[in-house]
Amino acid sequence: MDPSSSNRTAQIKGGENHSLSFISSHGISTRTPDSSRAASPRARARDATALPLLLLYQSNCDTKFFDFIVVGSGVAGLRYSLEVSKYGSVAIITKAEPQASNTNYAQGGVSAVLCPSDSVESHMQDTTIAGAYLCDEETVKVTDYELIPRGRNIKVIEETKHEYVDLVAEHILTTTIRPQINSFLEGFNELVPKELILIFNDKELELLLSGLPEIDLDDLQANIEYTGYSAASTVIQWFWEVVKSFNKEDMARLLQFVTKTSKVPLEGFKALRGISGPQQFQIHKTYGAPKRLPSAHTCFNQLDLPEYSSREQLEERLLLAIHEASEGFGFG
Repeated sequence: MDPSSSNRTAQIKGGENHSLSFISSHGISTRTPDSSRAASPRARARDATALPLLLLYQSNCDTKFFDFIVVGSGVAGLRYSLEVSKYGSVAIITKAEPQASNTNYAQGGVSAVLCPSDSVESHMQDTTIAGAYLCDEETVKVTDYELIPRGRNIKVIEETKHEYVDLVAEHILTTTIRPQINSFLEGFNELVPKELILIFNDKELELLLSGLPEIDLDDLQANIEYTGYSAASTVIQWFWEVVKSFNKEDMARLLQFVTKTSKVPLEGFKALRGISGPQQFQIHKTYGAPKRLPSAHTCFNQLDLPEYSSREQLEERLLLAIHEASEGFGFG
């Protein structure tokens, strides 16, 4: 493969450590303290135009085609759903040094600020914003950045926490790497004209470009954790009956709903990863409000499933969730 007429090569490595060596060796990404990768503001914008050519060879990797930079496998680090369709989404922002703390913040990253069961003030007292290390440490040390005018004088409180997370996400995921994003989109649109994909959201685009996955339900069923339920619970029995009746598209949508991607790890579901490392597919019992829709915590590969009164109700609620509420996030 010769994306820029020079003697450059791209390698796709199999197994857990899928990597794009072209990106790494030419400085388009940078390694984070937890060994994930994130977009590097130091990268020359022209190098980013080679990314679409390289990403076309990702069909066997357990990462999303339309992510700007591959960051670990599954949900990890900084994830980019860029402007390749008209629907952009920011999934996860994680703490730069998760091993340094066992707090909820370390587990949930900046998004943990949104959790209603935790104190916003306690999170903000001990915060390392993911992405601070993306600066060129050889020339500058960034310790403070105003997200809005006079922002350093404005305390993050319950009423402003959503605005804060949105601003942090925008700064890390777009502002710091805007030239690289523009170059990526220029290269991508040379391969796929923008007008052809504007009608798709990110989930639909993944399925369109990557195809429907082959999902081994026996493998999934053998590598699942239950909380509040057991394998013998009536609701779980109904769940598997319903899922086994799904067509390939609905199975892919279910996997996207719970894990944020339709990709199955090459090693099978035993190799599924979450925000802090290996994490099996989970089904948690939701107490109260038996008519509510299922919800999901994609950073933990967790499906919250109410105790429905019938198989038919479970099927109707689950299908509605994976088709209409396909972002899959839940903080409640």
